[in-house]
Amino acid sequence: MAARARLTPDKPAMVLGDEVRTYEELATRSARLARVLHDLGVPSDGTGAVAAMVPNGFEFFEVAAAACRVEARFLPVNWHLKSDELAWILADSGAQVLVAHASLREFVDDALAQAPGCQVLIVGDRAMSEIRAGNDLGMHTVRLRRGEFASQHPQGREEEADYEVNTISEVRKLPFTWGISLSRAKRRNPISREKRKG
Repeated sequence: MAARARLTPDKPAMVLGDEVRTYEELATRSARLARVLHDLGVPSDGTGAVAAMVPNGFEFFEVAAAACRVEARFLPVNWHLKSDELAWILADSGAQVLVAHASLREFVDDALAQAPGCQVLIVGDRAMSEIRAGNDLGMHTVRLRRGEFASQHPQGREEEADYEVNTISEVRKLPFTWGISLSRAKRRNPISREKRKG
């Protein structure tokens, strides 16, 4: 894959609906993930195992490529399984790391209690973490209900966006100007400047 990325970096490697991953993106993302897997305890001597419980999408192939880079067994796990079934697979396989989609966090947490030797890496929650950060900064936040993040749902008030849209063109019609809303920032952080100075 690295050789293909060098030869044709901008060529599509995968296409999912309107979303595209080029060979360069796939190689870069899988290399970065491989380093994380190694840091989480996956050995590079062929004895490691990486389990993946993610919906069909880019993440599945990125995890497979990353496992290959660290010379670990790749264990795809059906994301429709229940927590006790996942726990059995993790314990039986000796997987050092489970890569799981953010939408499956509840099932994963229950399973890991029964497989204490396994670390978890949650993927696919970028949209929610960016909404949290935007809300903390007092910015207007917008959630786009499409692509790989369409199935995600807020896990609390801090992940709720101000607006939800189906297409990028709808963003231009929203009733706000671009940038930070000072009144919104004050509403989210009621501590006055005078108190913060002291």
